[in-house]
Amino acid sequence: MISNISVLNTVKDNAADFFVDADGFLNITGCPKIKAKTAKVNTTAIVAATAAVNTVTFTAVNSYTYNFRVTGYDATNTLVTLTMAYTSPSSGATATTIATAIAARINASPIAAQFASVVGGATLVLTGTSANPLISFQNFSADPNIAVVITTAGVEAQGLGSDLLLAYGGFVGGSSIVAANSYTQHEITLTPDIITAGQAAYETGLTTYIVLVNASAVTGGTDNVAVNIALINNATYGAAALLKAGYRAVAPTTTTTTTAAITVTTGAIALVIVSGAVTFASLGAQSGDYLVVNSGTTFSTSVSTKITGITTNLLAYGTNIVAQSAESFKYIAVRNIAN
Repeated sequence: MISNISVLNTVKDNAADFFVDADGFLNITGCPKIKAKTAKVNTTAIVAATAAVNTVTFTAVNSYTYNFRVTGYDATNTLVTLTMAYTSPSSGATATTIATAIAARINASPIAAQFASVVGGATLVLTGTSANPLISFQNFSADPNIAVVITTAGVEAQGLGSDLLLAYGGFVGGSSIVAANSYTQHEITLTPDIITAGQAAYETGLTTYIVLVNASAVTGGTDNVAVNIALINNATYGAAALLKAGYRAVAPTTTTTTTAAITVTTGAIALVIVSGAVTFASLGAQSGDYLVVNSGTTFSTSVSTKITGITTNLLAYGTNIVAQSAESFKYIAVRNIAN
């Protein structure tokens, strides 16, 4: 059962909206703190819609009935399948006249308005829309005179604010969802504690948090919004991904007095002290931690590397072997979650 919904239309610096603290509590903006040790995370990434395109070729046969099904959307945007048939004339049938006649039949049906186009000619071409992408033409009887090619496979959008409003708009905070935007969804479910009392065992209650991160969020700090979103959503170093793996991402440390560079092919990470004395030792860095290095303006773009070994206070090796000049970086410590 969903306990709370957090809609992040504004994202703060350094994953301050989503982190596990040193005491093992999950801290999410808009949700009560809760022990994170048993957290199970299911992330649904944003997927852009792809409108399907089906191309159909007919072999012309006179006085022949072509049976087929067409899937599209009715006036309520509900996906429906209609069974149709077309009988060719007793003479003069061609692939073009058949395709054109069947296009006219589809265009006269209740699902016609939700297609981008249904066009006859040498072939019949059906094209969906981004709002209604899963259209199709089906040769359900395996008629040898009908050949269907899926020119483009349809993909339904995921994470649309309009859809999420229908799912979560009735919850407290759900009304903050922006219909025109898209959201990465994190569903965090925590297994109830078991309390024993004599011979009986009691569950304290299942808790599920829904966290929606707006792809069009604005920044709630000084860093670029891109890195603020990545520090939650990124599939390797993001707080949600690390929680899913059973770890906590210690709130990132942004260094301005020391920069980091990455050497091509070797993946060597070199810290360059500008002022002060930030080193791998002072950071408490260890293998498995991450550096997210600025490659744009205030982290508008960045590159990450996972530390695989530390050789000196200023030199380590990581998984990224793409060259990066010395720039400010965020250090993310990956640690076990306290019980």
